Amino acid sequence: MRVYIDKANASHIATARECEKYEIGMRLLKRNDLFFTFSKEDIFADDKLLSWYKVFNSGFKGDIKFIDSIFPDRPVKANFTKNCTFDQLTAIYLISDEKASTLAKLGNILIADNHNDLDILTSLCTDEDGELTRSVRVQGIKEWKDLLLDSIPLTDIIITDPYIFSDYTLLPNNLYSLLKELTKRLKNSQSKINIVILTLPDIKGEKPNFDKIISEIKKEVKNVIGAIPNVTLVLSHKKDKHDRIIVTNYISYDSGDSFNFFDSRHEIITKGDTWHINSHMKLENLHNSQELLNDLQEIINNLGLKNPDLIIGDKTSFFLNFSLCK
Repeated sequence: MRVYIDKANASHIATARECEKYEIGMRLLKRNDLFFTFSKEDIFADDKLLSWYKVFNSGFKGDIKFIDSIFPDRPVKANFTKNCTFDQLTAIYLISDEKASTLAKLGNILIADNHNDLDILTSLCTDEDGELTRSVRVQGIKEWKDLLLDSIPLTDIIITDPYIFSDYTLLPNNLYSLLKELTKRLKNSQSKINIVILTLPDIKGEKPNFDKIISEIKKEVKNVIGAIPNVTLVLSHKKDKHDRIIVTNYISYDSGDSFNFFDSRHEIITKGDTWHINSHMKLENLHNSQELLNDLQEIINNLGLKNPDLIIGDKTSFFLNFSLCK
């Protein structure tokens, strides 16, 4: 994962050694790729920053770059993510900018607000010990929030589940509730997001009412964030992806047998045992998500060339390209 760091934020971290989150934050930084938005000479001109940098370099496993031009441009525009790459969409921004507070409230990206740098970094840990992967026993959970990291920003939600629409009556307590829980941080009319679901075009010859489902997803999510999301369904006959996986900017989740966990009375019905939470601060987790997206892109390209009618909805995503389907 990339972490963009302004000089003021680096200086703040360097003087926060007494903070209880400091050691975990430093360990996380050492495992990822850092993009300093200032020159190396600036470090050598600041004794405190230089002292921190020397300690920081010990055991560093990622890559450090001092970028010539500040990214993102300042002041940061609210829609700057529109033209970002995957690496930039999954990055953390420890930057100082007059628009930082506004961007943080939009809830699309992880960006520092008033130098809460260590809080931002450790928000992607899956437990208090700083772990980046966690397994949760499914049997006994009461609601979706028991399975998700709390209020993590996102621009995109990608879901793969061939049977997610197998029973229309299950959607309110499962897919719709899950999406509302994933997006609850984005309570702002400017927080536009993209939702893409890969599933089967029919279940035992029965075709779900996809137009109705798309309409209901838009309504349910709009009630949470105040903005209508882009929703796209990718319908593939081949069961290209059997695993049940959710990919967002900073976290991915995978389930054993289904994303239909609850019946209409909200009693658990899944036979699965374990749910996995995978923080993208662990490079292996991020690479796995990127490989999945590459596979999905190939499926989309093939459908776009041969059966474009099997891709319905807005056909909009920051993670996936639908240009062959329009």
